Formats: sequence, C-alpha cells, structure tokens
Amino acid sequence: MCGCQDPGAYITMVCYKMGGCQDPGAYITMLWYKMGGCQDPGAYITMVCYKMGGCQDPGAYITMLCYKMGGCQYSGAYIIMVCYTMGGCQDHGAYITMVCYKMGGCQDPGAYITMLCYKIGGCQDHGAYITMVCYKMGGCQDPGAYITMVCYKMGGCQDPGAYITMVCYKMGGCQDPGAYITMLCYKMGGCQDPGAYITMLCYKMGGCQDPGAYITMLCYKMGGCQDTGAYITMLWYEMCGCQDHGPTHYNDVL
Repeated sequence: MCGCQDPGAYITMVCYKMGGCQDPGAYITMLWYKMGGCQDPGAYITMVCYKMGGCQDPGAYITMLCYKMGGCQYSGAYIIMVCYTMGGCQDHGAYITMVCYKMGGCQDPGAYITMLCYKIGGCQDHGAYITMVCYKMGGCQDPGAYITMVCYKMGGCQDPGAYITMVCYKMGGCQDPGAYITMLCYKMGGCQDPGAYITMLCYKMGGCQDPGAYITMLCYKMGGCQDTGAYITMLWYEMCGCQDHGPTHYNDVL
C-alpha cells in the first residue's frame, strides 16, 4: 500500500471481510505496513474483528506503532481503539489514544487524543470528551494547548451545557498561549438555546495585537438566528485594526 521496502513484510488474516466479519476472532497483523510512509520497519497493526461501519465485539481494537497520517517524527507513536466504529459506538467506554498523531504537525512527541464514545455525527453519552495536548490545526506555539468537549455533536448538541475549552487554539495564529474559546450548545447551523455563547481571548481572524480581545455571541446562528434579540459584541476585534482596547471579559457586555 504505497510501497514496502522490507520484502519480509506480511499480512495474516483470519476471516477478515471488508464490510463485515463472520468470526469475531478475525485479525490482521502487518510488519512494515506503509500508508504514506513509516520510518520504523517494526511498525504493525493488529485488529480483532474491526468492521468498517460497525463492530460486533466491543473488545475490538487496533494498535499501531508509527502509523503515519501526514508524517510522525516519533517512531513510537501509536493508536489504541476499543470498539471505535466509524458511524457509531456500541460501547461508551470506547477510546482512542495517540502519541504524536500528526494532523499538520505536532512539535511535542508526547501529544495525545483521548475519546470516550465520540461519535462522528452524534454522541450517545453526554459525558463524552476529547482531550488534546499540542493538537495542531495550523500550528500551536504552546505544547500544553488542549481542547475539552462534553457531548459536542457535529451538527447539533443535545445538552445545552456542552462546551469546548481551548488554550492557544490557533486559527490563523494566537500570540497569547492563554487564549481560549468556551461554547454552550453552539450548533454549527443553528442554536437550540438562545443563551448559547462564545467567549474568546485573543481569537485571531486577521490578527489581534491585544491578548484581551474577545467576542461574545448570544444565539448566533450561521445563516440566521431564531431569537431577534440575539447580538454580537466585539471588543478590539481586529478586521483591519482597532485603536480602542476596551474591557477584557465577556461579562462586561452581557
């Protein structure tokens, strides 16, 4: 798959069916499996009845050493999954742990992601969360940066108490590693609770010279707002620049 420099590499399969698996003991073992390149020839993948689109056995897992999705500087990087199904998760204890998982680059090889039953397109357990250390979406100067989510559903949120907290989350750059965003039931394409809000410290859309700058929104809907009283307040939000620094906390305008 993209090439294998070691002629001794192999694949072992016991009733592994693409799109289903009749035997929950089925597995694949690979030495030097290359998906975009792997610097460590000892890298491998182990699967126990992992079904693309579902998993009959909640104990199914994948372990990878030096799995490259865009490159991994640390050859000891790995992913562990317990019944993680693309499109659903039967076991709320499912999780993924990654060391130096690169999505655009990660300066700290100790970076990781932990997920509890995080379902792309919904989350059955409101306590589900993601924690990231030095997760890079465009770059993060502080390797201690993280994101925490409680039942954040792409396309909606069943619990209005859901939130995201970010330290030095870079969307175009953030000079202050203490910058963060907090959201209560912020739905991409709508918001069920008119009290939902976003608070940002030094959120850069075009640059922000003052780390105290922020945006507060009540029921701000991308493409409309159900509550006519909804508003956006910006203090020293720079789109080409602003000379007045103003207050530094969202409560000052709520």
